[in-house]
Amino acid sequence: MGQFTRFSICLALLVLSTGCRASNGWVMNNSGMGYYQKGNYAMARQEFARAIADDPYHPDYRHNLAMAMQKQGDLPGAERVMRHTLSIDPMHQPTYHALAQSLMLQQRPDEAQELLVGWAETQPYATSSHVEMAWLQRELGNTTGAEQSLRQALQVEPNNPIALAHLGQVHHDAGRPDQAAAYYERSLASQWDQPEVHSRLATVSSRRDVRRSAMMHNTSHSQPNTFASGPISLDQSTFAAMPLEDPVDTRRLTRRDRRHQHGTVAGGYPLPTYGTQTALWSPTGTAMSQPMMSYQQP
Repeated sequence: MGQFTRFSICLALLVLSTGCRASNGWVMNNSGMGYYQKGNYAMARQEFARAIADDPYHPDYRHNLAMAMQKQGDLPGAERVMRHTLSIDPMHQPTYHALAQSLMLQQRPDEAQELLVGWAETQPYATSSHVEMAWLQRELGNTTGAEQSLRQALQVEPNNPIALAHLGQVHHDAGRPDQAAAYYERSLASQWDQPEVHSRLATVSSRRDVRRSAMMHNTSHSQPNTFASGPISLDQSTFAAMPLEDPVDTRRLTRRDRRHQHGTVAGGYPLPTYGTQTALWSPTGTAMSQPMMSYQQP
């Protein structure tokens, strides 16, 4: 009976110790995120490393460490960390996206494509693999391929809100506002809390209204060539050329707004490819999303 009691106590202490280490890892990660958001990447890197020491197999902590390393200019080291992260969690979408983005910015598009094609081929059941493939195809100017990848994603998960939103954006950019609005609405029906999609739906809806008003105005006047030359008439190519929306001043975003951004600034291209609890990275001066973090418990 005594041996059983001692064994039970040891087991309880082991479980308690493991739980405490995991909890401490979460605290260190949150601390690192705070430093990261303030631009103190050296301290962020240190805190993320401490989080990993407490929870070595947590992919988010390793991903965040890589993002801090990139911010410090250590691209080779960050790439090694990201590839190791994918060996721990072969479905970790934030790391796939960040690594492909980094490879693209280093003028290594073939390697980025090899990375994401390999993911989509080995895990065709993962909706996120097709979404990321579509993102890369759009970056490379292959809109047709992007649309096909998004349709593959919807075959796996017909109501996936991110795939639906991205397919809406493909139609939006192609000057097909009716189809774009339909996909945006389906995306929001699946997941309402998507500020970026709400904003794009409002944009495309207002432009549809302007276009219809222009057509009604031109029809009522029955004058030749009025639609082509009228002051408010917009043809399909004009819709495609318009900017999607004005950039958002991130200094005016509250913490709640930042959390609801899913790690990105609303209103920029591209739409987020995933809802994240991790840090995002892009070099200063690029058109890609600026780093934002969400503070959520695991």
